[in-house]
Amino acid sequence: MSIIIIIIMQCGMMQRWAIGDTHSENRNIRRALGTIEKATTRMNSLLEDLLDTAQIEAGRYQLSRLPLGVTSLLEEACSLLVMLTTEKNIELNCTAAQGLVINADPERIFQVLSNLVGNAIKFTPKGGRINIDAVASENEVLFKVSDDGIGIPAEHLPYIFQRYWSVKEGNPRGNGLGLYICQGIITAHGGRLRAESSLDSGSVFSFTLPMHEGQDVIGEATFLKQSGTTHRLAQSISSKLERQQLEDRLTRAGLLNELNHRVKNTLATVQAIASLTVNSSASLESFRKSFDARLFALSQAHDALARAEWISTELVDLIEQLQAVNAGAHKISFTGNPVTLEPRVSLTLSMVLHELMANAVQHGALSSAAGQVTVISTLDAGHNPPTLKIEWSETGGPPIAASTVKGFGFRLIRRSIERELKGKADIQFASTGIIWSMLIPWPDKPEGSL
Repeated sequence: MSIIIIIIMQCGMMQRWAIGDTHSENRNIRRALGTIEKATTRMNSLLEDLLDTAQIEAGRYQLSRLPLGVTSLLEEACSLLVMLTTEKNIELNCTAAQGLVINADPERIFQVLSNLVGNAIKFTPKGGRINIDAVASENEVLFKVSDDGIGIPAEHLPYIFQRYWSVKEGNPRGNGLGLYICQGIITAHGGRLRAESSLDSGSVFSFTLPMHEGQDVIGEATFLKQSGTTHRLAQSISSKLERQQLEDRLTRAGLLNELNHRVKNTLATVQAIASLTVNSSASLESFRKSFDARLFALSQAHDALARAEWISTELVDLIEQLQAVNAGAHKISFTGNPVTLEPRVSLTLSMVLHELMANAVQHGALSSAAGQVTVISTLDAGHNPPTLKIEWSETGGPPIAASTVKGFGFRLIRRSIERELKGKADIQFASTGIIWSMLIPWPDKPEGSL
């Protein structure tokens, strides 16, 4: 066993040992181990390719020919290769005419098939299709590996079997040896390898192998008992599945923690809304009406974040939700800097805007047909620290006294801006209407989640 293989195995073992610890330091260690494993796997593959290339050029490429049933060969090959197609949801189909037997080295033919299918996967979009077919052609068996991928430009076709030549578009890490080695293997068997392709029409790689006159004397499970390429691919698949399982576990743990955090925050918000609403309600009916409206505002904020996968939402989206109330009967306009809100700020501002809207409809500008509201956002990145100023300006409504608005909504707005967002909220009772000014500290790097 080579030193590189030992390193790869040790990396895999160390990743499994660290799976239960989700601390950030351990995550960094697992990430580093994964990088080492990938790098050493690639190095091992490159060294083996260089060894194969040297043997081909020296004319000493060794084959261990056996009579192989083509149907069994493809069934076993596809059972391994299909694992490589799952990530891109590519359909892999393998068909062979009955009774075909070839005289070939199973290890090397599998190497050819895995290389051709691997290339097809790289250049086939998600949800595409790859077919492997085998049919009789006089005294040979013709194999075809076809895909519906992006294809190969006509000017590149004469060079694809040359040593160290590769298409860089979509394959920046290709070393240019895969197809050269495949051609060497097929030529050593007395066959031919060729390619047909055009842009946006997929590719077809076909090769011929001498037909064996007689029965398949080796029987089933030929590939799975071989060493070399098959073991490397099986190891690669096993490592990939283990990494995927590790990532799935960590993702599930992260999602559960995130869900738990969000549920707690939401319940705390609902509890605060219920407590403040009951203290300001004259009757059970008024409590139910006010509480339902505030829960609906919270629900709308959650919907806006869900549409953005809980990464962020836009301030203008929250304003548009207000504009849609009562089928757009109220005049609300938005102007100023476009602002992207991280989830915590979005939920808090959604509740604040709901209270401002409710007060404007009940007592302020929107209680009058001529009244209107203008929301202005100003993002001041030059301020130390950076700040976001949101101004809610009402005009065209009835005169408002301070005692009219200093109820629950007033307290919720002040509490949300000053306690939740660590900002400042001021109110002016201008002759033209109420003006709320809210100044919020704005982080250089907003959080991505709650």
